[in-house]
Amino acid sequence: MSYPPQGVVTKTELAADIATHAADLDAHILNIFEQTLVGQYYPGGGIRTTAATVMVANRLNGIILWVPRTMTFDRIGIYVSTADAGNPNARLGLYNLDTSLSPVTLIRDYGVVNVGTTGLKVISQDQQLDKGYYLPVCVCDGTPTLVHLDPSPNVLGMETGFHWGSGGYIRTFTYATLPDPFGGTPSLDRQPPAILLRTKSLD
Repeated sequence: MSYPPQGVVTKTELAADIATHAADLDAHILNIFEQTLVGQYYPGGGIRTTAATVMVANRLNGIILWVPRTMTFDRIGIYVSTADAGNPNARLGLYNLDTSLSPVTLIRDYGVVNVGTTGLKVISQDQQLDKGYYLPVCVCDGTPTLVHLDPSPNVLGMETGFHWGSGGYIRTFTYATLPDPFGGTPSLDRQPPAILLRTKSLD
């Protein structure tokens, strides 16, 4: 049996050492989003602007959500600025993202809200999320206009001309209960609608 020379750190020891220091670093550095106000809708770093997103019927829209610590959310919501009374349905849900920030498995299909009138539309259900990235989604059977959220920072990168950052994903999907996995051929979206979760507790 061979042994590493004295003073040489093995790969196993190095990995354990890095994990220990990473956990220590995470415990002692404050992420500004870790202390969000309970009872408010959590933007995950996004910024409300004067822009709006006209929804395309039968298209699944998702917006990146950064959760900096274990948190419980009690509502998911959208805000309708222009209604579609003729096709008033929007279905809301939540997906996991993989390590490459691509949407994968469904966490929850929250159900349907009515977008035939303007205003805040919410579904109340508790959902605890661990630290990581997620994708709240919305699919409509019509074309209501929803409040828009500019992502900041743009973790999905900038488009070629550097004019816009990408804040979410879109894919063609015939209005129905949400697919699991996300599937299809998602494209980056530079103007995702605001699909927000409300903070219930910092766990």
